[in-house]
Amino acid sequence: MTRTEVNISDRLDSQIDRLVAQGDFLNREKAMEELLALGVSAYDTTGEDDEMDGVTFAEEMQNPGDRNGIDDVDDGFSL
Repeated sequence: MTRTEVNISDRLDSQIDRLVAQGDFLNREKAMEELLALGVSAYDTTGEDDEMDGVTFAEEMQNPGDRNGIDDVDDGFSL
């Protein structure tokens, strides 16, 4: 496994600590690994198509709260 050093804001660090404390992740290392994997998987790395499930890449990168027609749903996950 590759070891990587990342500098993050105090705010983000606190949010990761909170997720671990809530039991969402076993420990910080697992949290960082899974959260990075989720972030990377959000990008279409195949290069085949810039449209995913009817949402264009540009729309995907917008703040979800700025989109029209989406109900506020609290899924218990926030960063």
